[in-house]
Amino acid sequence: MIQRVKAIDGRNDPNQYDQVRSDEAVFSTNLTYDDDGNLTGEWLDGDCNCDGQVNITDIGAFNLALSDPAEYETTYPGCTLVTADANNDGDVDVLDINPFVDLLLAAAGLGRGESAGRSLPVRRPQQRYHSVANGMRSRRAIGFGLLSLVVQAALGADGVLFQFDAIEAAAGRRVVGDRALGVEHEGVRYCFSSPDNLALFGQAPARYAVHMDGACARMGPLGDLGDPNIWLVHDGKLYFFRSPDCRDTFRKDPARFLSAKLPEVKSASECERGKELVRRAIDAIGGADRLATVKSWRAVVEETVEVNGSTGNRVRSWSYAPDDRLRFELNLPSGERESIVLNGDQGQIQGRYSRPLYSAGRVAARLMMAHHVLTVLKVANRPETAVEHLGDGRVNDAEADLVRVRLYGDAVTLSIDRQSGRVLRMSYPDIGIWSGYGEVIEEFSDFRDAGGLALPFTKASTFDGKRRGDFSFTYTRIDLNPQLGDNVFLVPASAESRPSAP
Repeated sequence: MIQRVKAIDGRNDPNQYDQVRSDEAVFSTNLTYDDDGNLTGEWLDGDCNCDGQVNITDIGAFNLALSDPAEYETTYPGCTLVTADANNDGDVDVLDINPFVDLLLAAAGLGRGESAGRSLPVRRPQQRYHSVANGMRSRRAIGFGLLSLVVQAALGADGVLFQFDAIEAAAGRRVVGDRALGVEHEGVRYCFSSPDNLALFGQAPARYAVHMDGACARMGPLGDLGDPNIWLVHDGKLYFFRSPDCRDTFRKDPARFLSAKLPEVKSASECERGKELVRRAIDAIGGADRLATVKSWRAVVEETVEVNGSTGNRVRSWSYAPDDRLRFELNLPSGERESIVLNGDQGQIQGRYSRPLYSAGRVAARLMMAHHVLTVLKVANRPETAVEHLGDGRVNDAEADLVRVRLYGDAVTLSIDRQSGRVLRMSYPDIGIWSGYGEVIEEFSDFRDAGGLALPFTKASTFDGKRRGDFSFTYTRIDLNPQLGDNVFLVPASAESRPSAP
C-alpha cells in the first residue's frame, strides 16, 4: 500500500512522504520510498525517536511530530513523520494519539484493560475552578495531556521524565539523554548524554533544572503542571508548558510571564519615613501591642454562587500560623475541595490535580498568603523588613502616602490615608491565569472590629484595570488567634513525589 501522508498543523506547511506499510504484524519493519521509487529508510511502528525500540522515550518525539514537524525532523534527523502516523490514515494529527498509546502499551506487554486495572496516580485533564470558562485551548492541548497521562501511568513511570539533556538544552541544543545517566530533582527525572553533564547538573541543579517547579510557565508556579515534552529555554533557563499554544504565547513575550527585579531602595531617609507611616497605620487598626499578640488568623468568605445553571454555597478560607504554616481552601457547591498547604519546607496543592510544591511553589504560596493587610503590617513592623516612602498618592478623594514593603522577594505598595492612618489601598504585581504578570489593586472599606483590631472587611480588586469578580468580596468573618489544629497544615507523605501526568 502506497499513500501520501502529511502533518496537520496550521502553522506549518504539510510535510509529506510516501510509505509502504505492512499490516501483517503489530510491530513490523516498514519501508519508505521517494518519488523515484528509491528506498529511503525503514522504520518501526511507534518508534518516533528512531532508536529501534518502542517505549516511553518515544512520547516526546511523538508530541513534537504533532506540534512542530520541522523541529521534529531537526531533533531526530534520521526519522520521518511516518513513525507518528499511528492510525495509518495519511495524517499526523490528534487522531493518532489513541493508536500510539496502544502501540506503547503493546510494546510493554500491556493492553488497555491491564493498565486500567493498576493503582495509578492518574489525574483528569486540568480544569481549575477559576479557569473553567477558558476551557481547553485546543484539541491538541487535550491530546498532549491525555497522552502523557495514560502512557506514563500505564508504563509505571515514576514522576516526570525530561528525556533531553538539560545541560545541552541550556546551551540551545536539543540532545536526547540516556535514561541510564539519570537523576531526580524536585520531582523531575533528568537524563543526560554524558557522565560529565550528569556531574555538572549535580553541582548546580537550580541552574539547569526546570523553573517554576515544572508548572506551565504561562500560568505560574501555582498553575497546572507543564508537559515535559513541550518546553523551551529562555535566557538559559528551562520551562515546561501545558500545550504548544502556551509555549508559543510565552515565546512571543517572555518578560510578560517572568517577575521583574525589584527597584533599588531610594534612600535611608525615605526608609525611616516609611517605617513611621507603617507605625501610624498599625496605630490606626489598634496599636502595635495588640498586633503583636496576633500569632495566627483565619479569614472566611461564604458566598452563594451559580455554577452550570444551579446555585450553591462556595466557601473560601485563608489560615495563617507561625513557622511558615499556611492554608488556602476552596469548597465548591459540587462538594469538591481544593487547597494549597504550606508547612515549613513542605507544601502541596491538594484536590483534583494534587502535586507537591517545591522551591518556586512555596515562594508563590507565601506571597499569596502575604497579600493581606494584617500580614503585610506584621511583616512591615519587623526591624529587618525594608520599607520606604514613595511619595504622595490619592485614593478616590482621600490624600495618601505611598509606602512600599518588601516581603518574600516581592513588594507590596500601601496607600495610607493621611487623615485616619488607615490602609485604603494595596497594590502588587501578580500573575493572572493565561495573561502573565499585571498589577493588582485592592481598595479597602467597611472597617470592623475583629478581636480588638479594626480591619477592612470589604475589598474591590482589579487586575490591570479590569475588575476581578472572584477577588472582590466581603469577608464573612476574620478570626484572630483561632484554634488551628496540626491537621489544618498537614502535608501528606505522598506530597514528596510528583504524579506521573503533567
